[in-house]
Amino acid sequence: MEYPCSHYLLTPLLNPNTNAELQYYRAHVTTRNGIERTFGVMKNKFRCFFNGMNMNIETTKSAIVAIAIMHNIMIDNEFDIADDEIEEEGNAEHVYINDNVQNGNIFKQNYIRRHFN
Repeated sequence: MEYPCSHYLLTPLLNPNTNAELQYYRAHVTTRNGIERTFGVMKNKFRCFFNGMNMNIETTKSAIVAIAIMHNIMIDNEFDIADDEIEEEGNAEHVYINDNVQNGNIFKQNYIRRHFN
């Protein structure tokens, strides 16, 4: 799947050169690993994610929010599945980055300058 860089979805840098870019890259990788792990846990807990949610988009968004709330309640009440039951989502190599999106890359460079210098 290809994800273009945009103001709401920042893609990783393919070749970080400066210290700020390296800090951004490390923060991006760390965050992405946590998100992918969470997706894997939620897919195992709530099997509806495996076959797709065949609902209209508004209902699907509401269902995802409800599932996230149930997930957090289960964690708060220490009702969680074991780590060995978690199916990992995959590695960064499976995502293709479209860095040809000019506006997204300008936003990303400005973001790096503001937050990682």
